[in-house]
Amino acid sequence: MHQSYLGRNPSLPPDRPPQIAVTRYKVVLPSGVTGWVSASSRIADDRYDITRFVPQPTWRYHPSLKLLERTDPRMKGEGGQRGEKKIAAFDLDGTLQVTKLGTPPYLATSTSEFRPYSDSVTSKIRSLHSDGYRVVIFSNQGGLGDKVEGGKADVVRGRLDELGGVWGVPFTAFVATGRSGSKGGGKCRKPEKGMWEWFVEEHNRGVRPDSGDSFFVGDAAGRQGDHGDCDVEFAKRVGIKFFTPEEYFGPEGR
Repeated sequence: MHQSYLGRNPSLPPDRPPQIAVTRYKVVLPSGVTGWVSASSRIADDRYDITRFVPQPTWRYHPSLKLLERTDPRMKGEGGQRGEKKIAAFDLDGTLQVTKLGTPPYLATSTSEFRPYSDSVTSKIRSLHSDGYRVVIFSNQGGLGDKVEGGKADVVRGRLDELGGVWGVPFTAFVATGRSGSKGGGKCRKPEKGMWEWFVEEHNRGVRPDSGDSFFVGDAAGRQGDHGDCDVEFAKRVGIKFFTPEEYFGPEGR
């Protein structure tokens, strides 16, 4: 999502219609942060000047860990900033999003097949950010393996980037792409705590989150009808509180 700031030139008559063409340029700062700047190409006047720089999220894949990560340079803890003690962590499938038709998410071929788990998701995420929580997503996507470009991988990345646009809140996401028992794949796959440890050491400046203020929300809670218990076990292993989506967001679809 690219944003711009339009600043009006007060010396020009207000009745003259603005006529500008906008060109976006991708830039890399000395710190290594990649982003976009927008510059106005004057057609009729100098009424508008586009000046805002908007850093864009970065995706990286770690093949030895079978871990795909999404980082946002605006997030505290990234780019040399301080780590956070309050972590609001979430699963993706069945927690933040569900498929519109109730089909398994791994069968989806487009981001348009998903909807928010409930109407309260966006407001809850924004409130957490305002209250000083760092928002982090931990998701198992074993169907990807090492295929982190194109196809299903593009759907997963697209879903997360679209959430960033809807929420307007910076967040970090970790996607475990290996299957249980696969070589190197089980280390970061929930309920193992590899994703959490990687986050703490590599993306939170080594700061250990406060167990009383941090929590994880996920749908795999070992209940009758659940597809497993990896989410509740993940929370136990990393030592933070656990909530189901129903407990945290309320009933699905409302």
